[in-house]
Amino acid sequence: MSQRSSTELRQDILTGRSVIVAAHRSERPQHSAVHNAVAHEQYDPFLEGNEKDTPAESLALRQVDSQADQPGWLLRVVPNRYPAVTQTGHSENQQASEGFPSSAACGFHEVVIECPDRRTRLADLSVVEVTRILTAWQARFNVLSAEPDVDAVNIFRNEGALAGASLPHCHSQILATQRVPSAIPHPHNVGTASRYSQWMKQELTSRDRIITEDQQLVVVCPFASRVAWQVRICPNVCSGQPPIPFGEVSVSSLQTVAAKLLSVVTALQRLLGELSYNLLLRLPPTAEPNAFPWLLDVVPRTGQFAGFELLTDTDIITTAPETAATQLRDVVEWTKADGNEESLWPPDCQWV
Repeated sequence: MSQRSSTELRQDILTGRSVIVAAHRSERPQHSAVHNAVAHEQYDPFLEGNEKDTPAESLALRQVDSQADQPGWLLRVVPNRYPAVTQTGHSENQQASEGFPSSAACGFHEVVIECPDRRTRLADLSVVEVTRILTAWQARFNVLSAEPDVDAVNIFRNEGALAGASLPHCHSQILATQRVPSAIPHPHNVGTASRYSQWMKQELTSRDRIITEDQQLVVVCPFASRVAWQVRICPNVCSGQPPIPFGEVSVSSLQTVAAKLLSVVTALQRLLGELSYNLLLRLPPTAEPNAFPWLLDVVPRTGQFAGFELLTDTDIITTAPETAATQLRDVVEWTKADGNEESLWPPDCQWV
């Protein structure tokens, strides 16, 4: 491994964001830890049997003899009761001007309820269950990206209070918007497919931050990780095979991604304890699906954003990606993606 300075300013060539790696700051005195757990309420609106307390489902994997919005399901997708964007804007209430630009926040905001019981951690789910989640993401991505006013589909998962979760029940969210968010690599800016290939080639050549790789996927702690212990799972564009857009990834490949994801999350918990983290599925704009390959980032929330980060939009991380990758390689136990089609979709269940 190459020798590096004790502090280093790095840039993400995909997004243009900068990060400072300052490992020695992990030794500074700390105040009391921030509470990490999401409060468990006695009533759970996502629990099977409480379907009346969610909007009507958009998609569900349920028993063939069950009714929509009734018990008998394994996974449900429903509109968010408290959406960040709405399908109809209220422009008549807006008074935009050159000094105060604004517009209606239009789009679709959905919740993927990932299991019918009270489980709260992704690590408590099986490879089969996580594959179902990825399949639901893919199905709704394909539907929403076809909407004429949708420019970007953003898929994410918040686990733990520090990651922004408001309910402990296993769930993720899909937010389709009219505009491409500025943090998404953009084909006309810095996030071109060629830059993605350049980044991956450099990572595979260095190998300092690679956790594992095969012909299909690369698992890596990115050079300019936004947070300490960030892990990225992404297509191996250097394998000689063209990357497949997320909307077209096969079920067997989604199962491989699910197995890698569970293995990474379990390894992080083994090293760091029960932690809050975000899953971020970065997807290209809907108008240019081949602008860059999809990226699935595991973003642990082991620290907090403070004044410098807010002032400069530059993050400071206290564990170098090289250190994180080394420790993860030492402890990770790779789960096999060996479930068959019948286990993924039981014969008495169907997607509706």
